[in-house]
Amino acid sequence: MRKCGWTDIDFLKIDAEGEEAAIIQGDRDFFHTQSPLINFEIKSGAGFKRELVRAFSTIGYQSYRLLLGLGVLVPFNVHEAIGNSFLNLYCCKPDPAAKLAAADRLVLANDPVSTVRALHVDHLNQGGAANSIYGWQNTLERLPYGRVLSPTWQNTVGIVRSSDVEKALALRAIAHDQKQPVAERCLALATSFRLLLTVCVLEPGHLRLANRARVAR
Repeated sequence: MRKCGWTDIDFLKIDAEGEEAAIIQGDRDFFHTQSPLINFEIKSGAGFKRELVRAFSTIGYQSYRLLLGLGVLVPFNVHEAIGNSFLNLYCCKPDPAAKLAAADRLVLANDPVSTVRALHVDHLNQGGAANSIYGWQNTLERLPYGRVLSPTWQNTVGIVRSSDVEKALALRAIAHDQKQPVAERCLALATSFRLLLTVCVLEPGHLRLANRARVAR
């Protein structure tokens, strides 16, 4: 920074083969005076270095994971279960987090939408999903493959209890509507997944399982 005359560092990637904790301890002045968005590896071999999340927390950095399907950073709970393919986390201080949230790239841990049901989610949970603007008839059916499969879907809806599936598909459509607040989109996606989990336990089927896998991804 001195050599190049840099004053602000916006992004920092730490890939130190297990020495991340030493870096945090070794340059507290940098982490105190700078406020970059930091990318770091939480996986080490077959295990996970959850202590890094706590270490960053002690110097004022909240950790986030990247929700790939929406391209959004969401709060990471150090106690949550994570899959073996999980590798990277992000962290930053409150000020850059607020800027990223304002740009719809991050959901704050204390976002009111995270604790209060979103209007669209509330509406869908009361029914009417199929005919809403986010219903599959107004979203999936308009896609090339949807036009081909629509008669099959219509028949399936007529003979099988599918209201929760229709709600889940509508919630997924909300999640991908970039005109909606990002916290609401994340909540819609999470609610869609929970609905499909329940549906696939009670009444599994290959199409329902495929939808669950798509939403999970």
